Amino acid sequence: ARVGLLSGYYAVYRDTSPPYWRTITSTSTVFTNRNRARAWVKGTGITRARNARRATVGDAGWILTSGDATAVVWHQGRVAAQFSCEKVARHRAVALALARKQQRRIAAALR
Repeated sequence: ARVGLLSGYYAVYRDTSPPYWRTITSTSTVFTNRNRARAWVKGTGITRARNARRATVGDAGWILTSGDATAVVWHQGRVAAQFSCEKVARHRAVALALARKQQRRIAAALR
């Protein structure tokens, strides 16, 4: 655990119906402490993106929308997480709602 990584979760949901694939991706990573989780969020680069905005998710969250995709990245204590939607109708609202749902599950598991 040199980088402080303890465990993680990664899931991809894909709808391959025409005319194009719709994708939802969800990840969460448990670190040894909150500083490592915070560093992971910064390491994604989303905090430096020009059109990224703060999101009310977890202890510190960011949302980035570009074209037909949205990504939400945040940390909750020592857990860092990401949720993204691509080519999904209302992708910004869907990504933010599902990220908040995932964040509530993370907060409950940390209690």
